[in-house]
Amino acid sequence: MKKWIIFVLIFMIFFYVLFVYLYEKNSIDENNKMVKQYANTLELSLWAIDDESIKKIVDTIISSKKVSYIKIYDESTNIIYKKQKKVNKIPFITREKNFITSINHNDVFLGKIEVTYINTNNLIYLYVFLLLLLFYFIIHLNFKFFQNNLKLKFEIKKRIKIENELQKTYKDLNIAYNNLKVAQSQLIETEKMAALGNLVAGVAHEINTPVGISLTAVSLIKEKSKEIKSEYASNKIKKSEFEEFLNIIAESSLIAESNLNKAAKLVKSFKNVAVDRMSEEKRRFNLKSYIEDVLLSLHTKYKHKNIKINIDIDDKIFINSYPGLFSQIITNFVINSILHGFEKRNSGVINIFAERKGNKLKLIYEDNGIGIKKENMKKIFEPFYTTKRGKGGSGLGLNIVYNIVTQKFNGNITCESNNGTKFIIFIPLGAEKND
Repeated sequence: MKKWIIFVLIFMIFFYVLFVYLYEKNSIDENNKMVKQYANTLELSLWAIDDESIKKIVDTIISSKKVSYIKIYDESTNIIYKKQKKVNKIPFITREKNFITSINHNDVFLGKIEVTYINTNNLIYLYVFLLLLLFYFIIHLNFKFFQNNLKLKFEIKKRIKIENELQKTYKDLNIAYNNLKVAQSQLIETEKMAALGNLVAGVAHEINTPVGISLTAVSLIKEKSKEIKSEYASNKIKKSEFEEFLNIIAESSLIAESNLNKAAKLVKSFKNVAVDRMSEEKRRFNLKSYIEDVLLSLHTKYKHKNIKINIDIDDKIFINSYPGLFSQIITNFVINSILHGFEKRNSGVINIFAERKGNKLKLIYEDNGIGIKKENMKKIFEPFYTTKRGKGGSGLGLNIVYNIVTQKFNGNITCESNNGTKFIIFIPLGAEKND
C-alpha cells in the first residue's frame, strides 16, 4: 500500500515539473512571436520616421494586459520612444521578462524594439500545484479508507467471534445458575440440606452481580456492533466513530471477562463445597485451598460487615479425608461468629490455623468477638441449645460440629473464651469412620 502512494507521489512530481517546463516554454515562444509582430508593424513607421504613427502603435501595444514597458531604439541604439504603465506586482507571483528583436526594412537595420512582459505564470503553477496536492490527498485518503475498511472487516469478525464466545459462556453460566437453583429446591430435607440450600442462595446472589454486569457488557457490544455494521454498509463510517467503537469493545470485553472469571470462580468453589456435602465421599484434597473455597461460598454472609479472615495454613498440607465434613465445620463456626460473636459489631477478625503433626491434624478457629459467658460454656455443644432462639439460631450448629469431630473423625474439640472465642480441634488422620 505504501509503494502505491510513493508511486503516485513520484508521478505527480514528474507531471508537475513537465507541466511547468512546457507551459513556460510555450509562454516564451508566444511572447517572442508577438514581439516580432510588433517589429513588423513598426517597420514602415520607422522607415518613414512617422512619429505620430509610432506613438499610436506603441499606445496600442502598451494597452495589452501582458505589456508593462516598451522601448524603441534607432539604428544607433538610441532610445527614440518609450512608454511604461504602472503594474501592481504580487510578491512571488508577478514576474517581468524583457523580449528584444530588431526592426529591418529590405534588409536595412532600422533599430530594435524591447518589450517587457508581465508574467503571472507562477499563479497558474501555484493553482496546478494545489490541485495536484489535493489530488494526492484524495488518493491518500482513499488508500487510508481502503485500509480502514479492511481493518474494520477484520475487527468486526474478531469482535463478533468474541461476542459469540461471551454469549456462549453466558448461556453456560446461566445453565449452571439454573442448576444451582434446582439443587437449592432439592436440598431442604435435613438441617444439613437446609444449610446447603442457604449456601446455594448465597452463591446465586453473589453470581447474579457479575452475570448481570457481563450481560450488560455483552449487550453493549451487540448494540454497538449493529450500529457500526449499519454505518459501514452505508459508507458513512467516520474514523472517530470507529475508534470509539474499538474503545467500547475493548473496555466492555475486559469488564465481561473480569466478571465472568469472578462468577466462574464462585461456581467452582460452590461446586467443590456442594458436591462434597451431598456425597460425603472421602478424597485427597488441599486443606488451605478447600477452606478458602468454603469461605468464598460464605462471603455473602459476612460481606456487609468489616470482617477480616486470616488463614494460616501451609500450602503443602494435603489430607485424605471428607472435605464435606470440613466444610460443615468451618461453615458453622463462621455463622456462629457472625450471629453471636459480632452481633453488635460492624467489624471483627477471624483466624484459622492448621498444622499437621505426624498422623494428626490440629485445627484452631478463633474470633475476637464478645465471647461466651462462663455459665454457658458447658452447654454450647448440646443439641438445640441457643441464646438466639427465634432470631435465626437453631441450636444445632456447634452440636453438628461436635458430632462430626468426635464421631466421624474420632477426634476431640475444646473451647476457650477470653477475648473472643477459640475452638481447638485434634483429628487423627486415617481414623475416620465410614457410614
